[in-house]
Amino acid sequence: MECNLIDDLERTARRLGQKTALTENGENACTYEALRQTARRAGTALARAGVSGRTVLVAAERSVQTVQAMFSVLYAGAAYVPLDISGPTARLADICAALEQPPVICTRSQLERCDALTRLCSRVLIWEELTGQPEDALLLEELRKNTAPDQTMCVLFTSGSTGVPKGVVKTHRAMDRFETAFVEQFSLGEDDCWGNQSPFYFDASAKELYSAIRTGATLHILPTGLFSQPLALMRRLDELGIDTISWVPSALCIITRMDTFSAYVPKGLKRVFFVGEVFPVEHFRQWQAALPGTVFTNLYGPTETAGIACWCTLPPAFAGDTLPIGGPLKGVTVELHAPDGGLVEQPEAQGEIWLGGPTLAREYLNDPERTAAAFVEREGRRFYRTGDFARRDGEGRLVFCSRADHQIKHMGHRIELGEIEARAGRCAGVDRCCCVYDAPRQRLVLFYQGSAPMKELYVELRRELPRYMVPARLVPCDALPCNANGKLDRTAMQRRAADM
Repeated sequence: MECNLIDDLERTARRLGQKTALTENGENACTYEALRQTARRAGTALARAGVSGRTVLVAAERSVQTVQAMFSVLYAGAAYVPLDISGPTARLADICAALEQPPVICTRSQLERCDALTRLCSRVLIWEELTGQPEDALLLEELRKNTAPDQTMCVLFTSGSTGVPKGVVKTHRAMDRFETAFVEQFSLGEDDCWGNQSPFYFDASAKELYSAIRTGATLHILPTGLFSQPLALMRRLDELGIDTISWVPSALCIITRMDTFSAYVPKGLKRVFFVGEVFPVEHFRQWQAALPGTVFTNLYGPTETAGIACWCTLPPAFAGDTLPIGGPLKGVTVELHAPDGGLVEQPEAQGEIWLGGPTLAREYLNDPERTAAAFVEREGRRFYRTGDFARRDGEGRLVFCSRADHQIKHMGHRIELGEIEARAGRCAGVDRCCCVYDAPRQRLVLFYQGSAPMKELYVELRRELPRYMVPARLVPCDALPCNANGKLDRTAMQRRAADM
């Protein structure tokens, strides 16, 4: 039977009400019943404020309160958009414009730190005031009954090649289908203890948060600063009893680069999922050698799916040169297509990954042209064209090869290089620019033509872009190389970046 996240929380709270659902690094613990009650009170206040059926921004931080706020929006019969309020004001303005000046939920402290919310949003709803209202059980039940499976659950904004972020619209049905398959595939349960690394405005966090809510597991929200202290981080996993993590490879590589396992190896980890970008094999082998009893699983899935689409649990002492992304999660269809749209079925031949099934996002918000280009019909079935190229190895497993465009994964975030170029191109003294990704060094390199002083340009980009999108290297050029067609020769600049 189809359900939504509210149904999950209600069932788990009835069954395990006094169990800890969430903590912030072991502090500010919140039980399932407390999560339910807080979200219901705030949801009642939101519904009375007229947000039902609307899209509501949630000022998202690594906190229990963020999760409570997201669930309160769902109780109110609305859809939530987690928002990184520490990002550049220009990006916040783009998102608010795309949502047509939505209401926003934030704490008083968050509003003091980001007063632009008052200007960019139609209404500011203070969290402390929302939670002080009594719940209306009849109102909430009516809203829950009227929440259709295909109704928007949330909108997540990703980087956009035009310089404007794209809103990926996800439905209740898509998330339900994903969680059902994910929990079943990996035998997840109430005894699991998750260590959260991904911000709640990043789609990778959905697996651990909503799996925990469905099964009754405990989720510890680990502070960002802890990931710059790898030895303390590994010790903290054991102190909190964390046995399951789903981290981006960038975070996992910090541990191995600092040779942390020579000083301390966590004793309780039974599952390590990694997702969001390619995990360098040499670093993966160090993890596997340090934790021989741990199950390691490579996950693959773009934001345009509810969670992940493919998975591959790696055998002990994996000896290959590339980590495969494996095969589809239950209910997901995966096909490889040639540029002409035909199927690629021969072993080792590359094709673009097309994903089908009920976990697909519905659309890009208010962008029918881009939606039509990315979400296509084939033989009566709907597919998402990922832009990722893969091949099947000798065992039939999918192996990621490359991107079809200039979209990359860096520090666990999906980035359109074109968005960086669009922002840099607006800076004074930049006539033309090109951003490339130096994958071996995991750094962004921006080549630019113009009179802008390098130091001043760097300061401007730090002001205009999220931290993970700021190029590590700026390279002024008298002229940018072009190919025979007069287009920027990205291949030449990619080679130059590799040689620097």
